[in-house]
Amino acid sequence: MKYDSIIIGGGIIGLLTAKELIKSEMSVLLVDSGTTGNESSWAGGGILSALSPWKVPRAISDLAQWSQNNYQSLVEELINSTQINPELTKSGMMIIGSHDMDQCFSWAEKQDINTDRLSKNELARLAPNLNKKYHSALFLPDIYQIRNPLLLEALKVYLLQQGVSILEQSCIENLLIENQRCLGFKLNNSNYLSDNIIIASGAWSGNLVKSNRCNLKISPVRGQMISFKCNKNLFSQIILKNELYLIPRTDGLVLSGSTVENAGFNKNITEDGLKALKKFAIELVPELSNCKTIRHWSGLRPFSESGLPLIGKIPNIQNLYVNTGHYRNGILLAPASARLLADIILNRLPIIDPAPYSIEF
Repeated sequence: MKYDSIIIGGGIIGLLTAKELIKSEMSVLLVDSGTTGNESSWAGGGILSALSPWKVPRAISDLAQWSQNNYQSLVEELINSTQINPELTKSGMMIIGSHDMDQCFSWAEKQDINTDRLSKNELARLAPNLNKKYHSALFLPDIYQIRNPLLLEALKVYLLQQGVSILEQSCIENLLIENQRCLGFKLNNSNYLSDNIIIASGAWSGNLVKSNRCNLKISPVRGQMISFKCNKNLFSQIILKNELYLIPRTDGLVLSGSTVENAGFNKNITEDGLKALKKFAIELVPELSNCKTIRHWSGLRPFSESGLPLIGKIPNIQNLYVNTGHYRNGILLAPASARLLADIILNRLPIIDPAPYSIEF
């Protein structure tokens, strides 16, 4: 079987890369070793901002800004096509206990981003259920969140509507590489061939190319999260403290996350993780102690040694591309990352300079 493009990995990056490529009337096969959208993309919180956006490198900011500017139109298109609403919500992000307010305000002024310094009274008015020991905060009122499981569901339905072939529960162990050219892969005695092979397998992305002297320098970092079910909405803003956060959903669900653990490919949840996330959540919003913890899960984030996503062509193998390494920002950076890789593959003017994300061995 021959396709114009084959994408290996069915998370948010793979799904949106497929969406970008079919705009050019390419035939696309999306392959996942499990169920589409069921790994790190599903496990995240769906905050459409870096956690401390004024600290991230320019290369991250460029991807983030493009994605933020295009999320509204993406969601509208998905709703119109699938009737699945990913619940894009402008909740704002409140930052507690930050020691670099001046740096934040300087960044916000340069980026023309609304930022407020909340006094004790303003904080009590905006988030009355916040622990009263907090007397000030930074507030970024224009930060959005999205219900990432619904976003992934909508994208899968959309791609199937558009004729994308999706192959699930299909673990690819080796690529077909001849004379430094990737032809595709073999699965169940069938060859799947393409002119463009794209690896978008998150933390597992490096596994397919290690035997070909390609080291993508991607490693897994486990993140555990929990959710509370509340009978009423206790707060409406994302609350961030020391890289941990609370995310309120519109239906009364509250997410607390997330741990950062070097545990290899071990996705097991732990009692220590549960206790730490509950303690953090209740310390910030004491009324959460009266809410039931209904779920505890984990995901493996793809961490890039360079600190930046890897987006582009594998240098020593023809027509083999990669889109991975987004770490804690996969949902945020996915629209821009997918568009940028499509620009590279189609040899058109890129939305931003692709050089910072290039792959080097």
